[in-house]
Amino acid sequence: MIKGLVSIIIPVYNGEEWLRCAIESALCQTYPNIEVICVDDGSTDASYELCKTFCYDCRFRLFHKENGGQASARNYGLNKANGEFVQFLDCDDTLDVETLSIATVYMSEDIDMVMYGFNVYRDNHLLRSPHCDNFLYNGEYD
Repeated sequence: MIKGLVSIIIPVYNGEEWLRCAIESALCQTYPNIEVICVDDGSTDASYELCKTFCYDCRFRLFHKENGGQASARNYGLNKANGEFVQFLDCDDTLDVETLSIATVYMSEDIDMVMYGFNVYRDNHLLRSPHCDNFLYNGEYD
């Protein structure tokens, strides 16, 4: 584990249509201490080939495994991760460039997780935004 490093794990299965945007949003974070781990879960489209185009970036790591489902691919990525923190990102989603810069501010020894909302778009039109305020929960989480 590398202190302060955030491992962004992207499980990939037949996501070539959206994958480039997902990877670029991960690599463009303003928080500098990241690694991006793509786990191709036996894709039958060109997802794996697309992922290979990002191997020029030393922060990017690519793995290929037989299809086992999203949870299997995430767990595979967790086993390869070097980060103190983990951010999961689906291959059809993107992160705002400041996501990790903001989230890491709230991370400390006594924090187990940081949760935040997301926007939903269709055809480049915003359908829904989160309506959450900052809050601190102290206790058991079910």
